[in-house]
Amino acid sequence: MNRWHVYEWLKQTYMATGTVPTMGQAQQRFSSHVDPEELTEGIDEFLTAIREYRTEEAGSCEM
Repeated sequence: MNRWHVYEWLKQTYMATGTVPTMGQAQQRFSSHVDPEELTEGIDEFLTAIREYRTEEAGSCEM
């Protein structure tokens, strides 16, 4: 497993629940399967994507 598995799980969980999973939830799910560096990079990728999405979403509401 790698960072993209982490990213995809975060994305799918967010889409299903509407809430961003915590760092602890991600660590609990992936700590035995993914290097700590890969885990952090997957989380960083997700947070970057969600920040861009929220910015785009807010921008479209302002028009």
